[in-house]
This record gives sequence, structure tokens and C-alpha cells, in this order.
Amino acid sequence: MKELYHHILDQLKHNSGKNIFSKPDISKLEFIQSTSDILSNYKLSNMDKKSENDLIEFTIKNTLDQFYKTNQFYSFDQESIQELREIYKNLFSDLKKISEKTDYKELSVVSDNHYITLKNWIKKSNAFAEKIYTDKYAYLKQDVVCSEYSPEIQIELLGIELENIIEPVLDIGCGKNANLVNHFHNLGYAVFGIDRSVGNSSILQNTSWLEYDFKPETWGTLISNLGFSNHFNHHHLREDGSYIDYAKKYMEILNSLKIGGSFYYAPGVPFIEKFLNNNLFNVEYKSIHETDFNAIHIKRLK
Repeated sequence: MKELYHHILDQLKHNSGKNIFSKPDISKLEFIQSTSDILSNYKLSNMDKKSENDLIEFTIKNTLDQFYKTNQFYSFDQESIQELREIYKNLFSDLKKISEKTDYKELSVVSDNHYITLKNWIKKSNAFAEKIYTDKYAYLKQDVVCSEYSPEIQIELLGIELENIIEPVLDIGCGKNANLVNHFHNLGYAVFGIDRSVGNSSILQNTSWLEYDFKPETWGTLISNLGFSNHFNHHHLREDGSYIDYAKKYMEILNSLKIGGSFYYAPGVPFIEKFLNNNLFNVEYKSIHETDFNAIHIKRLK
């Protein structure tokens, strides 16, 4: 089984950076040559259902990670992920049929059909992608995913005063390594983190901020560095952006603060901050050194 998992990673690496929207004669996503060897060595039809599902879930997670590395603004809700799951279930079914017949001539057809389906899925789930990635280029310029700053830098950048922290604390978009969450946890704070790249644990939840349920008056301190507000700005500027969803979620986040609680984030979203009721929320701005951006501290008054 380990060989199958390694094969999936090799497959994803082979197509990494390729433009899924490019013309076939310029760049083509395709199965790697060792696929036929894998199918001959492993009779996929003999695999039990749990092993099959584990393999599919592994593929889904790593496929999504590849898309996030390509563009940090890709967003996939549960419906999109379920559609991706069906895509890989169908692919696995097709590969099982080929494995049973030991006729590997059909592999190229299955490969072509799979990547056409994957392209259509991206077009449906993230319509902006087709507009920014033209079919003239074989490879994409890789976007830099938000850096996982050290806890000390994040605390300084956001102007967080540890002595004034109200618990519990939630890091929105904590990053794969959850550096700040672990830092606060080691200091003894009741802290949690959410991110679409983390594994689930007692203090971490794999989810996106748009799908997370921010319950009213729950959190003492909310933190989001280059996370939610960065994406909010992006969608605000995009013609097809989900800015209404982000505006609703922004207010849901603010209302999840306890009275006296704080929301620390960067960069600012001035197009909505200026409309906040100053009887309910106090907004403080802190300039970020050598940038045109501000770090924001919002305190809930009542």
C-alpha cells in the first residue's frame, strides 16, 4: 500500500505547476509512466473498501494542497470537495476496470477524461481561475502562500498585549504548522485554531473560515494574520468575488466576541471597518513597518 501512496505523490508532483487551462499542444496533464506498472502490481479490484476510501481521501487532501499552493485564494466548500470525491471515485473505478483487463492502452483515454473533468470542476468551483490563467501558458507562476511567521513576529506585528488577552483564543487561518496556537497553548492559554491545511486535534480543526460556525459571544480573543481579511480584500476587488459572503462572515466573527473581547488582524478592510457602529466596536489602527497596510485591533464594547 505504501507504494500506492508514494505513486499518488509522484503523480501530483509530475503535474505540479502545469496550467490545467492550457491548450493540449502546449502543456498536458497526464498520468506518469509508472501508472501501468502500479496497475499490474496491484489488483485494485481486490482492495477492501476501507483501503480504497483511505486512498481516495489521501488523494483529495493532497490535490487540494496542490491547488492551494498554486493560488492561495482558491476556495473549496464542502459541496465542491464532495464533487472532487466523486471525481476520484470514478477515476478509481476506471482504473480498477483497466487493472482487471490488464489492457493499459485505455490509460491515456482515462487520463484525458479525468483531467478534463478536473478542469471543469475548477471552472465551476473557482470561476475566476480561467480568467487569470490563459490557455497560452504551459506553466503557472506559483503564488506565495501566506508565510507562517514566528509567534513572536505575529504578536508584535498585530500589537497583541499578552497581559490583556481574554480567553478562549481562536486563531482564524492558523496555518499548517499552527505556530501561534502552539505558542499560546504552551503559555497555558485556552486556545484553538482553524485552517484548511491542519489535521484535527483537541485544539485544531480542519475547516475554512467561511464554513466554520462562529457562535455569538464565544471568544475572548480572535486572531487572523494574513488570513481572513487578506482574502476578504481579494474578493472585494474581484468582479466575481464572494464579497457578500465575506461581509456576512466578518460580522458573524465580530459578534462571536465576548463583551470586552478583541479581534486582531492584518491587513485591514477599511471598506467595511468605516461602517462599524462605534457604540458597539472600537477600532484601532497600527501601521505595519515599511508597508502601506495597517494591523487592526477591534474591541467589542457591548
